[in-house]
Amino acid sequence: MRLCIYATNMQADIEAFALYAAAQPGVDALLVVDSEAAIRSQALCDFSPLPARLAILERGDPALKKKLRAFGADVIAIDNYIPDFDVAPRALVLWHGYGWRIDDLAQMRKQLKRRFGDPTRSNPNLLWASFGPIDHEYRTTHSRLHPDNVAALGSPYSDLLLPSSAFQRAFTRSAAARHYAVDVAGRKTALFALTWHHGSAFGRFGDDEPLFDRLFDALERRSCNAIMRMHDRHRFAKELLAALERVAKRHPNVQLKFKNECPDAVVDLSVSDVMVSNYSSILNHFYFLGRPTIHLDPAGEGGDYTYCVWKRGKVRVKRGADAGEVWKIPPNEIGGLGAASFDALVAGLERALDEPDCCRELASSFVARHYTSPDGATCARALEAMRRRWTLS
Repeated sequence: MRLCIYATNMQADIEAFALYAAAQPGVDALLVVDSEAAIRSQALCDFSPLPARLAILERGDPALKKKLRAFGADVIAIDNYIPDFDVAPRALVLWHGYGWRIDDLAQMRKQLKRRFGDPTRSNPNLLWASFGPIDHEYRTTHSRLHPDNVAALGSPYSDLLLPSSAFQRAFTRSAAARHYAVDVAGRKTALFALTWHHGSAFGRFGDDEPLFDRLFDALERRSCNAIMRMHDRHRFAKELLAALERVAKRHPNVQLKFKNECPDAVVDLSVSDVMVSNYSSILNHFYFLGRPTIHLDPAGEGGDYTYCVWKRGKVRVKRGADAGEVWKIPPNEIGGLGAASFDALVAGLERALDEPDCCRELASSFVARHYTSPDGATCARALEAMRRRWTLS
């Protein structure tokens, strides 16, 4: 099998699948990314080196199309982006995260149809890997994908995150410490993974900058780091970016990162004792570790939302959106603690630091409801599903 992995960001499920597939006998794998140097410098490679047989091309290579034609891929694995030229006759879609918010696949459906045939009809050229039965139902109803084209395979990323995984057994915080400006080996760490979808970080909790100051002062009193792992830098308002930079400079226990500059998250997840997020799908990944999570409701104790979407290359902001316009999964369907106020957030952090097992059962229950067989063999299941569907050796 000749497999091209065309990753918008080398992270999460497509990353885990790429690492696994490229190491398997009979798979000739080629990875397309923005920067080979950036991929090779990520902390992940200290614990799970890129397979020697994995060839890498960069999107900016002027000879990219020619090299891809010469490679002659049987299948292209994609996340949320489809190249605007033909790479392979078949596609495996590993969508970039299983989150709570409604996503509109109208543009994705058009792109799939143009390259691989109509995804709303039974299509032998397409396999969409859903995360579990609930996601399968959503993709076949709301997203209008034909059931024949969707398989509930689970999360390949779970193969790296389950405590019993080879990756987690080999991982140590001391070995990862060189990649951080804060002391992840000697202190506890809180991971703040905040999405851009609600305009501000704290929503109706209050003004972002003074709340961050109060929060990071409270964490310092507990000898706790904060890693601020934000979404892509260009999706945030300039005012918020400036505030984040100022806050990070004022607090030596804080490290600020952006996904477009540091795409891999598995080491950030692995060094962290608790995660805080306003419903970014990275929360789902942290559930596999069984550690505490705190879910910030952007509406606070109010009723409606500021909701941002990316359209035609810009962030579009809608104010006063109701819950039905935002959520595909109810915001109270979570695998951890909820917080609708700043005081509740602080209390949740205190509990998480004092009771590291406080969310273990909640996380396990969510995973059991929403994911197919997180058993350490999801990557193998996805590869086998491809081989069966397309009779590829």
